[in-house]
Amino acid sequence: CELADDDRCGFCDGREVRDSSFIANSVGDTCEDLKNYAHGIEQVSKNCTDMNYFYQVQCCPDDWHDPCDICNAGLTVDPSTPVPNSGGHTCGSLLDSSRQISDKAVEACVGLQFLEPLCCPADPDSAQSGCS
Repeated sequence: CELADDDRCGFCDGREVRDSSFIANSVGDTCEDLKNYAHGIEQVSKNCTDMNYFYQVQCCPDDWHDPCDICNAGLTVDPSTPVPNSGGHTCGSLLDSSRQISDKAVEACVGLQFLEPLCCPADPDSAQSGCS
């Protein structure tokens, strides 16, 4: 059945989302994709709550100041690519974590910038393994 407008998930509270070239997660969804998905789910659902919690910082312009810009065009390697010396993290999990940081000057964002040569190189065949 069709949801009434008042029952739809209010992703970004109906405001414009970040440009469509920005990849919001390791699966490759853009902010526009997430907004469209949210339009079809209920405001009171866990999915809506989760979407707003995990993606509002990077997708809703009024909620970010100077976002953590890592791999903005998304990953160019498989999301399950292991990141050496990261405690078992993968490119996908660390990219998703970086998307929760609303300020690129914070230590957590600066610390994640090492991901770019491994997780989103312009030429994926040249990705460095992090090993010497």
